Amino acid sequence: MPLYYQEFEVEGSGDFPMDMLRYDFCSPRREGDDTGNLYAPMYSRERLPVRRIQLKRLVTHKDKMPTSGRWASFGWRVIPETIKTRKTS
Repeated sequence: MPLYYQEFEVEGSGDFPMDMLRYDFCSPRREGDDTGNLYAPMYSRERLPVRRIQLKRLVTHKDKMPTSGRWASFGWRVIPETIKTRKTS
């Protein structure tokens, strides 16, 4: 079965829904840059502005999309135009 590499971005403010990483089988695209953005609000009393997080994952079907509705239930939005899927080598 072929594997596909997928990248996409989510945006939101407040606490990042960490469980969505497990649920959508994804991780920050650039560990050093985006990982700090995941935790920032958890350690701050101030509300942070809207921010974007770049994510990556492997999928078994090129048409498999992130679960936008579930992201939205946490107050975060999948940005559809950022979803890029390519076959792995």
